[in-house]
Amino acid sequence: MPAEFYAVPVFARGTGLGNRLFQWARCRSWSYEHGATLISPRWLRLGLGPLLRRTVRLDQLPGRIALMGQFVAHPDDLSWAQALPLRFCCHSSHERCDPRWLDPQQMRNAPGGLLRLFDGRDDSFTRLNRHQRRLRADFEQIIAPRHRQRVDRLAIAPIGLNIRLGNDFAPPPTTGGYGWVGWLQQTPLSWFVETLLLIRERAGWPVPAVVVSDGTATQLEPLLALPAVTWLARSNAVVDLLCLSRTRLLLGSGSSSFSAWAAFLGQQAAFTAPGHPFTRLDLQPLQGQAIGGFDPTSPDPQALAQMVNSVCA
Repeated sequence: MPAEFYAVPVFARGTGLGNRLFQWARCRSWSYEHGATLISPRWLRLGLGPLLRRTVRLDQLPGRIALMGQFVAHPDDLSWAQALPLRFCCHSSHERCDPRWLDPQQMRNAPGGLLRLFDGRDDSFTRLNRHQRRLRADFEQIIAPRHRQRVDRLAIAPIGLNIRLGNDFAPPPTTGGYGWVGWLQQTPLSWFVETLLLIRERAGWPVPAVVVSDGTATQLEPLLALPAVTWLARSNAVVDLLCLSRTRLLLGSGSSSFSAWAAFLGQQAAFTAPGHPFTRLDLQPLQGQAIGGFDPTSPDPQALAQMVNSVCA
């Protein structure tokens, strides 16, 4: 009788939602390919590090960092409690180990089953692109129903902006314009303002935009002062991500895995400041959408036309 296969993501302490989604998605993809039963992970992120580093404010900690009450078990998965006995009877193997671990001899020596621990790090979509539709559907199923319903009630704007302003990203460049925004460096707020204004000018109307950010009202004031701009100020991580994924054009922070996941789930046109387009993470345009960098001070006509067409189609 063949051994049962199980898989579980094991999140490293301190990792945010974007990084955790890479582990979850690799685990889920592997379960599709090997007929494994996935064990629901523990999404709750405890710790005061982000607060002490002033990455977030106290009011943001439960919803944006701790992920409290945002996920439920997928109906096809085992809950963490149900899977506890498997820790003692299964043969375990780590994700980083030799992939040939599924050999006949090990299967014969594992009467309790085989448990694959996805505890490595690979922040790329290389192994995920071919499963995008299924991953999107499964992701929505593990979001707590009240949060899905909240997003369903929102009028999602055509343009989504994800702006990282916390102290876990270095201050934005002060010289050189937008020619290069470095790794883990904030994208200047002016890039979002100027890009949005340019799109609206070419479109001929104030296309509505929704803002997701860890910044304050004071930091975001130049953007929020524009017409038809909505800020999801009192929200949480999964609502933010789901809203961004339902927009038709995403203007993201290039070093942000959160922005990249919004683009992967949504498969919409997605642009960042020059330097770190999401294609660096091997995000594939499965719908033929445009993905790249954009400089509003020296706009590429084709990229600008792609952005305008995506929101005006």
